[in-house]
Amino acid sequence: MKITRRQLRRIIKEAMHEAERTLYVDDTVPFGPKLELEDPNGELEWIGLGEMVKELIDSGQTEFAPEEQIAQIIQRDKERVQGGMHRWDNDVFMDYYDVDFEKVVNLWSSMKNVVPEWATPEGEDDPDYEDDGEHDFESYYS
Repeated sequence: MKITRRQLRRIIKEAMHEAERTLYVDDTVPFGPKLELEDPNGELEWIGLGEMVKELIDSGQTEFAPEEQIAQIIQRDKERVQGGMHRWDNDVFMDYYDVDFEKVVNLWSSMKNVVPEWATPEGEDDPDYEDDGEHDFESYYS
């Protein structure tokens, strides 16, 4: 099969567009991290950590948790505990299965050709930020 220049350009353009997708990661929220994947139209869609973990396990990339914990995750998923791992709350993986969240995000992002963008806690991105004592907790911890 011969590929024309036009087809090759289209393939390259699609691949570049795929690489431009962004995974927004906010691990500063309570009850587990918030993950949103930018779709090809620029819209954000929620993605669960369970989906990421399942895809990594299926691809054979399991270095994000100890082997015995991976075996437990697989077993609980086969038992359809709470409907399967794709339905588990994001914090379950870190709290109960010793999953390294950053490794999961980085491995999955490289596997899917997306760029993770990590949220920064309020004030950390502003070099001039300092506690002004305006809020009770600031004066308490200052």
